[in-house]
Amino acid sequence: MVYSPGTIYSDFSNNNITPASAVNLLVSLVEQGENDAIRLESLQFLKKIGNRGNISFKFLENTYVSENNHKLRECVLKIMKECFVQKSLPLIKWALEHENNIPCLILIVDIMQLIGEEIAKKLLVQEIKKILKIKLFKGKSTTSRNLFKNQLKSMMRSQRIENFTTGELADIFLNYKALDSLKKRFFSVHYELKNARLLELDLSDIEFEVRGWKAEFRNNIQDLSEISEILAFRSLEYLDLSNNHISNLDLINLIPSLKNINLSNNSISDSNEIEHLKSLTNLKCLDLQGNQVAQDIDPEKYPFLVKTTNNRIFF
Repeated sequence: MVYSPGTIYSDFSNNNITPASAVNLLVSLVEQGENDAIRLESLQFLKKIGNRGNISFKFLENTYVSENNHKLRECVLKIMKECFVQKSLPLIKWALEHENNIPCLILIVDIMQLIGEEIAKKLLVQEIKKILKIKLFKGKSTTSRNLFKNQLKSMMRSQRIENFTTGELADIFLNYKALDSLKKRFFSVHYELKNARLLELDLSDIEFEVRGWKAEFRNNIQDLSEISEILAFRSLEYLDLSNNHISNLDLINLIPSLKNINLSNNSISDSNEIEHLKSLTNLKCLDLQGNQVAQDIDPEKYPFLVKTTNNRIFF
């Protein structure tokens, strides 16, 4: 009989099978399954079971190293963060060399800091020194790398990099990786840096297509998960995502530093999406012009919003 991940977890919750049996069945689905959705669900239930089922660290390590699906790698790292922090240092060192997915890198930095401030600081200093040594060739990422290197060098004139706090090093490392990722994927990324950290990010004209003599802009961000790099920008104050096809806002609430968001001319139609913004206590201005939701918002339902006549919404 083939069990689904949900059935296995239900049997575990109802004490029909032991934690160890549940873990073995879920591990089997991850290792032998061909459907990534089922494999991901199995890992998510393994995370819920946690230490109660004696999950094998070796299984997690092998899964992470061999897995191409970044969502599965991210889930493995979440389990490690909860259950195997002290065992994970060799894998974390390997991951720093090979991981490019930003949500995974954020988890890797979190795990490093849980292992110990001294170890985390040493590893982050090594990574930032590698950034300073990168030889620049012509390409879309050259300008951003130059800006980062120049600002880092300026900061290091007044303070040795070893004297930066672990939090500062983590922010600099993640900001560099995230911005470099965006610059490699999109034609046009506008931004402002301060102390090697992003304060402003504009993704309103990220792509273009040349047809004959005319360049036509064709923005196509439909879901914020497509630009998960924004989660690395913990100092970000201004975010322009106008002129895309975004319909969800469920990642923006994870950037509490935001003060100004431009979401004009997108595809936001569900007023429930506005709920995601309630946690942004620093937000001062929100532009929803050109979205269906701007016509439908009831100010009484969302007292934290004030609607103006031109469908711009301000805090």
